[in-house]
Amino acid sequence: MRKVTVIGLVLLLALVFAFPVDVSAKVNWRRFEGESINAIFFTAAYIDAWFRPMAKRFKKETGVTIKMEVLQAGQMRKKQDIMLAGKDENLDLIMLQMDNRGGKLTAAGHLENLEPYLADPNQTPANHGYPQDWLGG
Repeated sequence: MRKVTVIGLVLLLALVFAFPVDVSAKVNWRRFEGESINAIFFTAAYIDAWFRPMAKRFKKETGVTIKMEVLQAGQMRKKQDIMLAGKDENLDLIMLQMDNRGGKLTAAGHLENLEPYLADPNQTPANHGYPQDWLGG
């Protein structure tokens, strides 16, 4: 999957989770229908309580499937590091706490700046509340 496509899918994921779909927006919510996002997360109560139900909603609203792998935190970080170091094309979305790993992954070029996608009205509806409703950084 190309990087731009992956970033578009990840942005759609974030927007659908955060805000109801605005049918009047210019965004074509189903433009990636039939695609899938490969995600890796560490075990946490909110994965089952919140993320899995939102992944089902995301598929219903966008036609994109989120394939989740959930591992213990240490296992997830090791696997993530191996996949990133090997430039594995099967890794699209990672769970990341913005501690020292966030800085290292940013410096290594593994994290994408989402600002250009959030500023593009064809990818982000005007009513989504950016930047006023988002935390800095």
